[in-house]
Amino acid sequence: DVSYSTVTNKLYFYNTVNSDLMIVNANDFNDAHIVPSGLTTKPTDIEITKNGKYLFILGTNASVISVFDVESETSSVLDFGYQYLTDGTMGNNFYYVAYYRGTGGNDVGGILKIDNNTNSISGHLEWGYQVDQLKLTAAEELLYAVTPVDSTVQVIETRTMNRITS
Repeated sequence: DVSYSTVTNKLYFYNTVNSDLMIVNANDFNDAHIVPSGLTTKPTDIEITKNGKYLFILGTNASVISVFDVESETSSVLDFGYQYLTDGTMGNNFYYVAYYRGTGGNDVGGILKIDNNTNSISGHLEWGYQVDQLKLTAAEELLYAVTPVDSTVQVIETRTMNRITS
């Protein structure tokens, strides 16, 4: 994944070998440098806020989200205790993150709705599905969640975080 910030005019992508973040100037694709992503595991997903100021980076098999400030090039870590974050998608005001933990037939999965301004959970849907991918509709009223166990797409209403399909 690659994210672009209109604030810094830079491209951001993660290194799949370690937990570093690569930053490249989009004017000439020079001035590349590497900074810590704020994670201790390899990143698996990167999304940027609509205002271009913050990157949200998920770690492999982890419960943490690194929030990277593109202007100061520093990060803070959010940990809500939901392990195995698998994918995220960014909206105007909210970041949606899927998680899944399968343990001995007791599967627990869900989607967190995180407020971009407060970095707190403002909604949560828990279910027994693993989610591979999340996508928002253009108006952000619906969230599509791809569930590989049954090859279906679940539809969630984002205001209430209620599942529309079953």
